[in-house]
Amino acid sequence: MKNILRLFLILIFNYCITQPLIAEYRVYQYYIFSNSQNGAATAAAVAATTNAAPPAPASETPLPQKSSELITSTLDPVSYVAYHGGQSSISVSLLRTWICPGYTDEPEYCPSPYKQLIDSTKKQQEKAK
Repeated sequence: MKNILRLFLILIFNYCITQPLIAEYRVYQYYIFSNSQNGAATAAAVAATTNAAPPAPASETPLPQKSSELITSTLDPVSYVAYHGGQSSISVSLLRTWICPGYTDEPEYCPSPYKQLIDSTKKQQEKAK
């Protein structure tokens, strides 16, 4: 009985070691919005402390411009915001996410399954025409 148990444990151990290891990582795609201020609030604070002229009325003050950019990264949105200056400098809007199987040291991310789906749909539509 001990020999059967020993053999069983050896087989289980060998099975666990010889199984190929599969790595994977998650890719996030989101829009990044810059939260840069136009300086009107800072100008008002400086004017209040230096007795300078008050800032221009709100109708004459240009609105802050929000620039956006599409980003693909392995950092989750919370970590991305923290790494790039916090909520005072950028805000993030998650668009999509997918898992990439395989090695994690690849310089390029795996293609998005959504992009592959859209491409295959376009090809089918072109064939139908």
